[in-house]
Amino acid sequence: MAEPTLITDSTPRNHEPAVPPLTAAQLSRAVGQRLCALRRERGLSQEELAWRAGLHRTRISQIERGIGCPKIATLYRLALALGMPLAVFCPETGAAQRSTADVRDAPKHGYAGQARV
Repeated sequence: MAEPTLITDSTPRNHEPAVPPLTAAQLSRAVGQRLCALRRERGLSQEELAWRAGLHRTRISQIERGIGCPKIATLYRLALALGMPLAVFCPETGAAQRSTADVRDAPKHGYAGQARV
């Protein structure tokens, strides 16, 4: 006879993920759509957002179109430039569904304190 298994808090009871995982392509598209929506809510052009985040405009375009997977550091820079927490780009957390900060909260200067010329 097999011994009974002791179930503790750390023992997984169900091997199914709580939320079905997204493929890299699906995640890239979701992040890009969220970035585009946040940028437009703030009335920013891709060029203005790129300047605030210290990125090139074409990189903003690529991310918004779901091309490639942006690094976490890139998403962090974009979140700072938008005046949002990094979690806003994580579809599973629900943070992307919360109301966004007002445009007044977005940085008025470039990334890392750059002065606008």
